[in-house]
Amino acid sequence: MFDLPSVGSRYWSDGEPFVVREVDESTDPTTVHLEHDDAFADEVRAAMPAGHWLDGGRSSSDGRWHFTVVPEGGRPFGLWFGDTLDDALGQATAAANERASAAG
Repeated sequence: MFDLPSVGSRYWSDGEPFVVREVDESTDPTTVHLEHDDAFADEVRAAMPAGHWLDGGRSSSDGRWHFTVVPEGGRPFGLWFGDTLDDALGQATAAANERASAAG
């Protein structure tokens, strides 16, 4: 089992950025309450090349984060992993920008 996220930390689920609003350990299994984070979404959009977005999340088996890049009207590419959300997001964002720059 991996560590639960802390209240106030950023989280990613179902292709969307969130902030952890509450962790309810009185339930079985523990329930993590998420709230969509518009500021986080804006940061990710600003870091990505135009027409690109990220899809990914956290593995329920080992807690590692994973992301793929989804270009508008194109095929998703790449799969980047990280032990932290920031690490996996950073790798995917950098790869998307590198590929966009190479395409001209």
